[in-house]
Amino acid sequence: MRRRRYVARVAATAAAALAGCLGDGNDRDGARGADPSVESATEEGETGEETNGERDANDDAGEDHPALEVLDAYVAAAIEGDLEAVATRTHSASPFGPEAIDEIGERGLPYESVEFESYDRELVDGEFDADDVRDVPGIESWFDAASLEALLEGEAAALVEASYEPTAGDGGRIAERFVVLTEGGDWTVFLPYEEPTAAVPDGDPIDDERYRIVDGVEYDSETEMATIRVSDASAVEAAELVAYSERLGEGSRIWSADAETLPPTRFLAVPFDADGDEIVVAVAVDGEELVIHRDAYEP
Repeated sequence: MRRRRYVARVAATAAAALAGCLGDGNDRDGARGADPSVESATEEGETGEETNGERDANDDAGEDHPALEVLDAYVAAAIEGDLEAVATRTHSASPFGPEAIDEIGERGLPYESVEFESYDRELVDGEFDADDVRDVPGIESWFDAASLEALLEGEAAALVEASYEPTAGDGGRIAERFVVLTEGGDWTVFLPYEEPTAAVPDGDPIDDERYRIVDGVEYDSETEMATIRVSDASAVEAAELVAYSERLGEGSRIWSADAETLPPTRFLAVPFDADGDEIVVAVAVDGEELVIHRDAYEP
């Protein structure tokens, strides 16, 4: 179950943050045309960004870093709906490597359609070392210590962030981070990255009309993933929207990089315990997480 859960989680993560810009396969021009620099990344290995022809001491930790080039190609392949190309830019040992990407396609796991513009990316940490990779939240669920050491030996890592602005709504930019890792010297996307999840907040949902944005929760017992459907999120003034599994203590969050309101997301996905659980949804306001919805699951 754990691997299927991760495949579903990656599908949801990619859909909500990057591959969610795919469209339904019948109308890709809106997403593809939003930023020509993303298209050219796969064909020419270029980002399409202008430079002043000069290098400074930070270039290797900035726009020219090869970790960003593979991220551009990864996003471009996702926009095209080319799962095979996504897989080739994914680390072979990744839980969402080629086999998992094939499973996403075979299982028909959904991608939400979100047209976007102003794709951008940045190098968050160009010296993301082996210790940092070992500390990635949840990594112990997918790799034992020996396997992780073997794939890290002699390789380089970086933490990158991709962001975009949905054309619909006014929720500002949405950002997603990835651990990028070399494999035999070639940079590949390894894992989505989230900051360590805080403790699941206590208390009953706050009685405030402003935060009544959860339309319902759907449970898939096979993948052990819960999908939280939301609406009008971009009207909520909050730093983050977070969904937790009370039993597992795992969470999924979404935020705007440069706005005071939430991004115009339509769903969050979070793993749940199929033996019984409760999904807790919260918003982060003034440094505090306020519970806005609870939904109990019974098998």
